Amino acid sequence: MHGVHVVARFDSCRPDQKYTIIMQVRQATTEDSYRILDLYREFVDYLEMISEKPPIDWTDDQEDVQMTRLVEFLGKPNQGMFVVGNDYETVGFASYIIQSRILRDEDCMYIEDFFVSENFRGQSFGKKMFQAIKDFAKSKGIKIIKLNTGIELSLAQQFYTKMGGIHTENRFRFDL
Repeated sequence: MHGVHVVARFDSCRPDQKYTIIMQVRQATTEDSYRILDLYREFVDYLEMISEKPPIDWTDDQEDVQMTRLVEFLGKPNQGMFVVGNDYETVGFASYIIQSRILRDEDCMYIEDFFVSENFRGQSFGKKMFQAIKDFAKSKGIKIIKLNTGIELSLAQQFYTKMGGIHTENRFRFDL
């Protein structure tokens, strides 16, 4: 996770660890694409494990399509990704889209996906990444961040509440 685009760098020392972990949160680049896809695969596997209906059918032959979509996503204005990790590996990501609002003279940030690898949960990686996202949004003059979470993702809902999130609306999906 070396790079000049460090948004935040934190020391985190858990009582059960005898060393300090240096966390870095930064904007993702296309150089992160392969690791981000590995994390997406872990994310999809996790969703399949806890959901009755798998979210997507991800097969190995779709890897090139997913890579193309990810690189295109990273290249578009008003959207991007953050990655979080230590000096050795990237352990999480969050994708976002900034949209103008018609009835209000302000932009809103939507977090599309937010994921930290299971082996690194509970070590403040998600917390530090979310705080960096909030700081980034504030620096852009954004006053509202919205996100959706699956009904079955109770741990994610607890995390978002802990981060200051307020349940304000119900969302609907239409499968076509």
